[in-house]
Amino acid sequence: MRSRLFRGSGLVDPGWNMLLDLMLAHLEGRQLYLSSLCVAAGQPITNGKRRVAQLIADGLVQRETDRADRRRVLVSLTQSGLERLSTYLDQIDRDDTGRRQA
Repeated sequence: MRSRLFRGSGLVDPGWNMLLDLMLAHLEGRQLYLSSLCVAAGQPITNGKRRVAQLIADGLVQRETDRADRRRVLVSLTQSGLERLSTYLDQIDRDDTGRRQA
């Protein structure tokens, strides 16, 4: 299901973990910085930046410079990324609910 919804975006664990962290930040209404996202995914900053660049190229993530401090970069899900991740999580929840009722 993940491959179908994300069309082979190369979502291996670090990228997938980043998307989940971004979704959690969205749901909690908090901003997430690029450096924090990389560290949380267990990636060195250089590797994490490459992974984020791929997620941006895939249309799942966007980045912008923090207006309060131009040295920091904020990252968030795009509308497409949010919709696709929401669809995935909803499907997982439905599948899990169906198994528990069976």
